[in-house]
Amino acid sequence: MVEMEAPISVARQLQARDQYYFSPAVLANWLALDRARAYRVVARLRAEGLAEEIEKGKYLLLGLEPERVLSNPLFIASQIVAPCYVSYWSALHFHGLTTQVPTTVFCATTKKKRPVIFRGNTFRYITVQPRKYFGYRRETVGALSFLVADEAKAIVDSLDQPRYAGGFVEVAQALHAGRPDLDMDLLVDYAVRMGD
Repeated sequence: MVEMEAPISVARQLQARDQYYFSPAVLANWLALDRARAYRVVARLRAEGLAEEIEKGKYLLLGLEPERVLSNPLFIASQIVAPCYVSYWSALHFHGLTTQVPTTVFCATTKKKRPVIFRGNTFRYITVQPRKYFGYRRETVGALSFLVADEAKAIVDSLDQPRYAGGFVEVAQALHAGRPDLDMDLLVDYAVRMGD
């Protein structure tokens, strides 16, 4: 019976599925529990320090290696809303196109989502039209994967909305820094696809 299982066992099951972000409803579905029992399992996970609430009713699995998850804000940001990919200033920094370290993780999404503050990190979700939602790839840091704008799309997204990338001067500097390695044909193609 899952309810009687140790919280560590449940945490291991979630880790085995690479499910680091969950709600009680999702947990109930995965473990074939009714909702009340799922809430009790979540409470036990939290009491043991194996999970933490990131926003109301949504939890981040910390498991046996909480620092692995907590030290990866790009992964955390990508779990909160779907679909989304890391972009703007955060992607410019990820790709080494800026030396500035943004204090906010910026993500592009087709949904409306308010900013989330968790453990000193601010996650900001920029709503884009579906036609602008492209140009990303899966990256892995510390065995945790997330979607991030490729180098060209990070530049184009940042030019589209420079206020989320440190301003136009910062974007121009990133473009200059990446010029030797950027695929300029792809950059132009992306700019045309954006339709602005």
